[in-house]
Amino acid sequence: MEKRAKERIALCRRIAKKAEAILGRKGAREKKGLNPLGHHSIAADLEIEKMAAKELGREASVLVSEEGGEILLSGKNGEVVVCDPLDGSRNFRHGVPPYCIALSFSKSRKYSGIYFSYVRDLSCGNEFWADNEGAYMNGKRTATSKITELHGARIEIDQAKYMQGYARFVPLLMTIKDTRRLGANALALCHLACTGIDAFIDLRGTLSIVHVAGLHIAEKAGAIITDERGAPILQKLGLKSSGRLAFVASANRRLHSAVLVQLGKG
Repeated sequence: MEKRAKERIALCRRIAKKAEAILGRKGAREKKGLNPLGHHSIAADLEIEKMAAKELGREASVLVSEEGGEILLSGKNGEVVVCDPLDGSRNFRHGVPPYCIALSFSKSRKYSGIYFSYVRDLSCGNEFWADNEGAYMNGKRTATSKITELHGARIEIDQAKYMQGYARFVPLLMTIKDTRRLGANALALCHLACTGIDAFIDLRGTLSIVHVAGLHIAEKAGAIITDERGAPILQKLGLKSSGRLAFVASANRRLHSAVLVQLGKG
């Protein structure tokens, strides 16, 4: 493992440990207004973001986060850290798992500059990361599943019921083995990276760029990630607070092709 990756793991673990402590504080679930995305922030979101910015210190120049948008840090290296302080905050507010913290470190404002990503499930302690060599769960190398047929696939779909186009998933749902909906998308993408699910779909176009750590970990584990027409998207992604994600991510190319065919029927 590269020295830089080891340093990032140590830093992320320190941040995650402090995040867990914040979740245990009185009032952590209280609502605190709306964030830049128009979603309700809770006290824990804001406290974890503030703590992460302090811990990162000179490690980067900018922190892109869900609650504060873009926060200038004291580093002069031009690096960007993308952070979701508490993915699955609605789960946490209602006292149910899962929920996580997600961080990505990039040498630039582009997805292609990401060299390390980290996600920790704050509800049970599982941790995932990706570096230039691959993806890992709890320190062991991981890879996506070998399921290639839809009838054996477990797929997670995030789609608001009130949005037009919800019916597009019906042909797909009729062919697969099972569905999932965790409510913590960065973590769900990590489950794709370790065979917990076989595909993840979010075509809303509203998912914040702060979930990019999950995409990076899934990609490094072998996932195929495109738009709903099969066009590559990752290398076009910019790491800005205004960035939004829409994608189809599958464990392998054969399964991915099958998923896209069924989506095209919807």
